[in-house]
Amino acid sequence: NLIGGHIMKKYLLTAFMFLIITFPGCSSSQTSVMNEETTNNIVVANELLKSKIDEVVESSNFKGVASVYYNGENIWCTENGFADRENETNNSVDHIYRIGSCTKQFTATGICILYDQGKLDFGSTIDKYFKGTKYGNKVTIKDLLNMTSGIPNFSGSDDSLYEESNLGFKISPDNTQEDNKASIEKWILSQKLSFEPQKKFEYSNCNYFLLGRIIEIVSGEKYEDFIAENIFEPLDMRSTSFDNDDLTTKGYIYDSVKTEEQLLKEQDTQWIFYPGAEFGASGINSSIEDLYKWINGLLNSEIIKNDTYEMMTETNNLGYGYGLFTNDNICFHDGAWGSYESEIIFSKDKKYMSIILTNYYHRDFYGGIGQLIYNTIGENKELLG
Repeated sequence: NLIGGHIMKKYLLTAFMFLIITFPGCSSSQTSVMNEETTNNIVVANELLKSKIDEVVESSNFKGVASVYYNGENIWCTENGFADRENETNNSVDHIYRIGSCTKQFTATGICILYDQGKLDFGSTIDKYFKGTKYGNKVTIKDLLNMTSGIPNFSGSDDSLYEESNLGFKISPDNTQEDNKASIEKWILSQKLSFEPQKKFEYSNCNYFLLGRIIEIVSGEKYEDFIAENIFEPLDMRSTSFDNDDLTTKGYIYDSVKTEEQLLKEQDTQWIFYPGAEFGASGINSSIEDLYKWINGLLNSEIIKNDTYEMMTETNNLGYGYGLFTNDNICFHDGAWGSYESEIIFSKDKKYMSIILTNYYHRDFYGGIGQLIYNTIGENKELLG
């Protein structure tokens, strides 16, 4: 897909809830009340479990970086594969990767910032911003955030957008960002709804494209500038941007000698990049360190008010909040853009977090590190005491 954004399998939620319990990273005060034998057993069990995760990750040829945190401490990390195979530069947690649809949580937060500033209301219908749209008086900003608008999705394989359509337009890798965005916006606003708003959840990148445009209309700034000024800069996210020139990793096809750049030149690949097509729904590049800062900033109300954060991450019958899949205690999202894939997971109680970034595309390995952790824990329950 041109713009990634998969719905993660629900059984992973159970896995990560289990992981929170099973990696108890004790504080010094807790350790002091344990007897020496119990403490040693916990250390040995945790080290053995982590080594088994390492073995499984290695045997599955995962290439990328992943970190797991508990109570603010990095309790497990892996760095595999090349950031640049030609120059033999290895992937590391300091490198910058595309995060695909994990961008949506930043777009949603941008909307929340404007809400906190009193500049918009989640219940406003979008005809306020897009005049003359047939469904504009039905769809609200909250519908876009929750993906309950009924606006159809688009992706790299959607002929109605990326080929000449009956509306007489198409986008092109040779167009400017603004020209492509104008064509995409026209296409989105001309569509018929797949269902009546609020009736159900349906994942659609179009929702977040329109949210990006609303940020621009309300703030009077470019979307990218607004996100940088109100999120990246306050959180000191120095490795995060929308500029692909900032990438310090090359994209690779799993177990292939070809790079993403080589494949793009062939023109028959699914990963032809159209300037502007990722707008609002994808497009951010970042590192594990910066994403750790981001999640902590969100959890600690450094960017939006706590009440707004609660609305953003509330548990509902949709399983999707504002730019995040949610359940009672876990928030998460994954993303894909070209050969890059990402996964961000954190607990609402602020205890657990995992960040996974890869620059190797593997058709059967989407969200693979999460699945590997899940399987390894399930197969080694005896180590958990």
